[in-house]
Amino acid sequence: MENPSQIRVFDSTDILTRDELAAVRKKYLEDDTALVNLSLRATAVFFDGGRDFVSQVGALLYGAGAQPEFIDPIDREVQLLTLFTVTRQWPQLAVHCYWSLLLDMTPDDVAMTLLLASLQTGIGEYVSALSVMTKVMYLLKSLAPTEPTPEDVLSQLEKAF
Repeated sequence: MENPSQIRVFDSTDILTRDELAAVRKKYLEDDTALVNLSLRATAVFFDGGRDFVSQVGALLYGAGAQPEFIDPIDREVQLLTLFTVTRQWPQLAVHCYWSLLLDMTPDDVAMTLLLASLQTGIGEYVSALSVMTKVMYLLKSLAPTEPTPEDVLSQLEKAF
């Protein structure tokens, strides 16, 4: 039997090169308000009816007054990736596949989270979630040469999903 660390289960984890991933993260890392702005923009796109509520929650979780000890950002993203996989909310999953990368999760981390979530929901949701991730990775690959802002990426995700 092969060494488990050498088994390739995910075809979408090596779509982005290290340089492309750095280019996708660059503008985000240069802007201290990027996380709050991304939260507000995603809210406007996907939760128009509850925008005020989600905006307030976004400011609480991601804004200047956020309590970092409340929840680790990586843990939060793992929870959201799981939630959106289990509930089949593919547009939100797409945003958080991207958002997770901004917070230094690797594509392997994202894929493993989707796999873990699918243990409870079945292979169908895993295939669907991995398809979303793959589409996001190819979208980011196409945008990487432009060093896109989070708003640029979210605009493209909105069109794609």
